[in-house]
Amino acid sequence: MARPTRQAALAATLLVTCTMTTTMLMCTTASFATASASPQGRRFSLPWSRPTSTNALTPVSSGSSDTSTMDVPPASDPVEAFDSLARGGAAAAAAKKVTKRSIVKGASAVANNNNKGGKHGTVKKQGKKKMVKKRMRESSKKLSGSIHRLPETATSKTTAAKGGGGGDTMPSIFRIPSEEKYDRYAAALAVTEGLRRVRDAEVERRMEEIKSGDNNSNRGSGGGGKAQQIEQAKKRAESAFLMQNTKAVKALGMTVTQFNQIGREVLADNALKERVSEQAYLYRIASTINLERVPLLSDPSSKKLLQSHKRYRVQMFARSITEIEDLRADQMEALRQSLAVERFPPGFDLSDPNVQPLLHPEVRAVCEKFPLQAEEIVKRYGLESDEFNKMLEETKGNPIFRWRVQKYVEKAEEERRKEKEA
Repeated sequence: MARPTRQAALAATLLVTCTMTTTMLMCTTASFATASASPQGRRFSLPWSRPTSTNALTPVSSGSSDTSTMDVPPASDPVEAFDSLARGGAAAAAAKKVTKRSIVKGASAVANNNNKGGKHGTVKKQGKKKMVKKRMRESSKKLSGSIHRLPETATSKTTAAKGGGGGDTMPSIFRIPSEEKYDRYAAALAVTEGLRRVRDAEVERRMEEIKSGDNNSNRGSGGGGKAQQIEQAKKRAESAFLMQNTKAVKALGMTVTQFNQIGREVLADNALKERVSEQAYLYRIASTINLERVPLLSDPSSKKLLQSHKRYRVQMFARSITEIEDLRADQMEALRQSLAVERFPPGFDLSDPNVQPLLHPEVRAVCEKFPLQAEEIVKRYGLESDEFNKMLEETKGNPIFRWRVQKYVEKAEEERRKEKEA
């Protein structure tokens, strides 16, 4: 038998080594297949995306460097599981050898820097927060810009131009905070007054229709006379009135009980009742008059008319003064004759309140009657007492007006003298 050469020995050694390596690899892969066939399964980091089925795995594109963690589904056949894992492991090993992990700028880099705890990671994190806030502000600006404002009406423009709270306020008699309930009650009265008129008009209309027999719906209805129909119409109108009143009172922030209680308080006080009535009248006028104020038209004839009217009032004032002086002179002459004196002491004023208690009762009665008679004369000439007193004060302080009045007085005396002579 020939002795084996050196080359043959090396070939035999290599064959034995390959056989042992193949046996060990088969044992290792068999153990992996058994583990993957268990119900728990095993987690592996493979460069593959999540499969859509257990038979096919879709590889990720070569440009991606991220590795996804995948749960290996349990396979019914160990050989199938071994096959998939063997191919996956080889691909992973090849990917690790061929490609290197590239640094990706973005969230992963920021996360790595934050994990390191360096300064750059904190700066990038703060920069990201600022960017998010900036985008939120931009989106809010876009949203606010997309919402258009409603057009302003003429009334709102007028109110805004007036400024403050004077544009939409009401003149109120009740200015004390404790009297606010009476102000609300007056507003409720202003509303209910219109509803009351509607109720009365409806009842009156129904009564006219029933009495005249023009209501065709009631002609064919049997039973019940006109009195019953009128009563039903009154009840319907009253119920509608009460329902509308309740809505109005609640809209003004009061309950029906509060409204009735305030009504009893107002009825018990006559002065308060008058004030509430005046405030309700103001509310009704304000709701009726809703017109814009316009400047007055220039009219030269109106100025002449106004001047002539003032001249006429001055003439009436002069004539009333003349007649009052005549009345005073007649009464003084009658008093002098009744007292049988030639003249009264100089500076002795009978109309002085301090002197009247010292006078005789008859003289005091004449002096007390004189103001009433003078007021009748003033009214006869179309003047009021306040207007007369105002003109009288003006004659004391305004020499021009006093001169005008004196001229009209002299003219009035001349006319009266001519009438007596005629």
